Amino acid sequence: MSRVTVGAAENVIEVPLFAELGGYGPFLGRRNIGVRDNLYCRVLTVNNGTRRNVIVVSDIISSGQVQCRLMRMQLAEEFALYPESIMFMGTHTHSGACISCCDVGYGDENAEFYDNWKRTVRKTVRDAINSEEEVTALAGKATIRKALGKRRTMGKDQHTDPEIRFVKFVRKDGSVKTLVHNHAMHGVVFGRQRYVSADWMGEANRLIKERAMAEIPIFWGFLMNIFRSI
Repeated sequence: MSRVTVGAAENVIEVPLFAELGGYGPFLGRRNIGVRDNLYCRVLTVNNGTRRNVIVVSDIISSGQVQCRLMRMQLAEEFALYPESIMFMGTHTHSGACISCCDVGYGDENAEFYDNWKRTVRKTVRDAINSEEEVTALAGKATIRKALGKRRTMGKDQHTDPEIRFVKFVRKDGSVKTLVHNHAMHGVVFGRQRYVSADWMGEANRLIKERAMAEIPIFWGFLMNIFRSI
């Protein structure tokens, strides 16, 4: 049986002052006037000694095919990775700057933020690779205590998702290296504030760290690109 190691890392993505914040409706023109909570790039790596898979999760509303393909090529060359083994995802926060325009009027790409994102992704991938170690993977799910949000439907069952699903990677000493979690509810919480925020997904990650449930929490966000370029 091959030896498998797992790495995880996180770094803050700096958001330029007055950068347009995507989401909440067309042509709102919201501009960053301060940070409520930081946006992060988080990376998970899984290495069996022959092949290393890399998952990059960023606190952004969406990422474009072109941006991810270019980043994939750079990462593959710099870290000797198979391009098809690199996945990009976004948490879909509606209060972060954009690396690409997700839809007309919902926030334009900010060149400085895009550069910050690229630099942060490369650093976080490097940090995750350097942190690789043997762990035990445990998966599970938990029923939430009360209904959160509603589906946009006329049906009787409007509850968004009754369960939280997770995978945690545990070290030999019992500490949790990283906790990957997901709950299918649209990431909009803080109204039309002009402050940078990772929305409820960022708050969930913050609470996980505050309560020492994991060293690095990773919200399994909306799929922004896939393992293999199309």
